[in-house]
Amino acid sequence: KSLRGNVTLTLQGFGVLEDELRSAAEEQGLVPEAVTFVPPCLPDEVTHAASAYDIGLVSVEPVCLNNVLSMPNKVFTYLGGGL
Repeated sequence: KSLRGNVTLTLQGFGVLEDELRSAAEEQGLVPEAVTFVPPCLPDEVTHAASAYDIGLVSVEPVCLNNVLSMPNKVFTYLGGGL
């Protein structure tokens, strides 16, 4: 079953994947119906911004042992926002 019409994905921030993700979403016709892109917010507003959503994702590539064995601060920010 398609998730179209049942869920929305909001991508906030910036990074090396932004252009690729934006292109993929546009090619599939998901923008703006199912996928929206919003600009990054100030660091002290991240927890408040996250609180508007149900799920938070952290995209960290396992390029070094630190990334494999540690937990990004973003996880704690999401927990603080109630996700």
